[in-house]
Amino acid sequence: MRSVWVLFRNELRLERRTPQLVLSMALFAAIALTLLHAATQLAHPPLTLVVGLLVVTLVLATLLAVARVFTAEREEGLLDLLLLAPIPRTSIWAAKALAVLALLVVTELVAVPLFALLYAGSNEPVSPSPDYALLALLLLLADLGLAAFGAMIAILASATRSRELAVPVLFLPSTIPLVLSLVACVRASVSGGSLAQPLGSLLVYDALVIVLAWGVCEFVLTD
Repeated sequence: MRSVWVLFRNELRLERRTPQLVLSMALFAAIALTLLHAATQLAHPPLTLVVGLLVVTLVLATLLAVARVFTAEREEGLLDLLLLAPIPRTSIWAAKALAVLALLVVTELVAVPLFALLYAGSNEPVSPSPDYALLALLLLLADLGLAAFGAMIAILASATRSRELAVPVLFLPSTIPLVLSLVACVRASVSGGSLAQPLGSLLVYDALVIVLAWGVCEFVLTD
């Protein structure tokens, strides 16, 4: 855990010095939500639809982080130095996953208020009104899965020549169960149904991708 914290703190320090990635993600999320709002001019749009748009926007914003999170290590040869360091190689994945998670949380601090302004604060607000406490919990659970799997995809793509193609091809299909589970949770809350099954699916997704990434990253980094 100490090595994970040291690497994660270094990631935060680098991003604080040159906050290009977090600004790109936040700007992308803001522009995408604005364009989607302009393209779906509906009177009292259903909550499941607009939450789905928000989640897809965040998934695409995560794609920016996944594509760039290993840039410094790849371009400056730092990955070889990390592999020679006397630390568990899973620490590299865990630190990158925490970095992606932090970037996602900061992006959502921009995206969710904008979402509330566009859809809940308009003249024809979303119906029914969103439960922001539940939405925040669901987004946090989704962030865990996106960050864990995204960091593993970044490690896989860093070893290939066509990285720009490998990242979206590997990452986007894997997020479909997560998006469906999260929207199903919102649908169940709206209809008054039980949240147990869709929430359980979301938790199972997080657990599976974390275990898979934890087990695979050692072999991927070795190769």
